Amino acid sequence: MPSGGARPNAGRKRKYAEKSHNKRVPAGWSSDDVTEAVKAREVVRQMRTVVENWHAQADSTDKPDAIYLLQELENLLFGGCK
Repeated sequence: MPSGGARPNAGRKRKYAEKSHNKRVPAGWSSDDVTEAVKAREVVRQMRTVVENWHAQADSTDKPDAIYLLQELENLLFGGCK
């Protein structure tokens, strides 16, 4: 009988049914800080979706003032990062 090596069903079982990822956060952050950062990231994603939808609507109506204001809003909110 061989010793060592990988064996089927050996090792620690997963805590979650789906695959998880490790993310690094500053050591001083509490779990509440991490939760708030995740919520803020989701809010930014939703805001970006809204601005993109507004851009599509403004482009279809060909209103230069609306397009300019949307570009200003996008620069203010996202600082040119995509």
